[in-house]
Amino acid sequence: MYAARPLLERPAPASAPVTAPTDSSTAPQPMPPSATAPAASTPPTTSPATNLPEPAPATPSPPEADRALDAVRKGEFQPLDAITAMLAERFPGQILGVKLSEDDGLTVYEFRILTKAGRLMEVEVDPRSGRVVDVDEDDD
Repeated sequence: MYAARPLLERPAPASAPVTAPTDSSTAPQPMPPSATAPAASTPPTTSPATNLPEPAPATPSPPEADRALDAVRKGEFQPLDAITAMLAERFPGQILGVKLSEDDGLTVYEFRILTKAGRLMEVEVDPRSGRVVDVDEDDD
């Protein structure tokens, strides 16, 4: 039969050793630090001017993203939003991901698109011209 415990006492985590009480008192025993309630999360900081949450610190972007952004700024690549708008018309569905890669010596954007028909497509686009250079149904 289970003994009644005070409401504030919490069981020790499974990794904590269990020891038998040394006396028969029913007074609550101090809990180990690992069994205490987690600290309340701190509310996000807000901007004094707008009273809106400040954005999270930026995470470093992958080198391919930096390379693509630099090429767009120099006018070498078409802006990604223009390419995605064109793809949305030709391949209605959801773009799951995009990466910049090399294919047969040509730099391409590889888009993974889930079509409305439920097919997973890999569409390669020349970032300089915005032209679709290859379309494959993705097998993996």
